[in-house]
Amino acid sequence: ASLPPSKITIVMRSTGRTEELVFEGADPADQECSTRPLTNFKIRRATDPDPDVKHFAGTKVLRDNIDPRDAMKAFIFEVKDTTAGVKLNINVQAESENDAEKMIIGFRLLFAEAKKAQGRE
Repeated sequence: ASLPPSKITIVMRSTGRTEELVFEGADPADQECSTRPLTNFKIRRATDPDPDVKHFAGTKVLRDNIDPRDAMKAFIFEVKDTTAGVKLNINVQAESENDAEKMIIGFRLLFAEAKKAQGRE
């Protein structure tokens, strides 16, 4: 198993028909970080309940790999992979709690706007 890169840049790209998230710097073989439409994404904090294990927060990966004191710096992209019919989790840790808060709010707004725009088409 390889270690994940220390820094991945998340870029929103417009194709003219849809907006996508691109994970620049991620391993091209990593299917979790492949380019997907914004409408397939949800976001939640690492301190939110784990939908797979109700009495825990975050994800198993985050619980196993970050110090609990850093939980406010972390969040999870939940991605519906419609081609494979599965849900993927992309675990992210920001450099600070403030950065994480700004990203969470910003991504929630982006995802909501993308879903709203899709409904108008």
